[in-house]
Amino acid sequence: MQTWVRDARPEDAARVVAMIHALGKFERKPPSGATTATFLRDCFGARSWVRCLVAGLEAVPVGFALYHPAYDTNTPSHGLHLLDLFVEANMRRRGVGKALIRALARRCAAEGGEWLSLHTRADNSNARAVYARLGATDQGFRFLSFDDAAFAALAGGGSV
Repeated sequence: MQTWVRDARPEDAARVVAMIHALGKFERKPPSGATTATFLRDCFGARSWVRCLVAGLEAVPVGFALYHPAYDTNTPSHGLHLLDLFVEANMRRRGVGKALIRALARRCAAEGGEWLSLHTRADNSNARAVYARLGATDQGFRFLSFDDAAFAALAGGGSV
């Protein structure tokens, strides 16, 4: 069976959202607020924030890569940042994840980009090993975020 990869379509929304929920569960995160409506809004709406590739071995997508354009001021150059990559547990080790990453690299190059960036959980050694085998290097950065009350305070001008 050959792996296929393509741009997500609106009709893939429910399937991708189910995989987003599975990814959150795998990462031991609180339940995701992602819905078909939010996925459609954020990938296909008037102001899309992200783009998505889906991959499969048969007709149904079994993996996805969610990404957005990115920029590096040091080089200065363009690339893509991989936000989430997920392959259903029973479909792993069949090349689906690698196919998604390779397709994303080709997409980036076709759009004039020169690199891919991503972040992984510190405890996800399997993912880090796959990325390393494909040539990714650890840049030594820590991924931080302002969430919830901290974000509200910053955005609202209050103190933290």
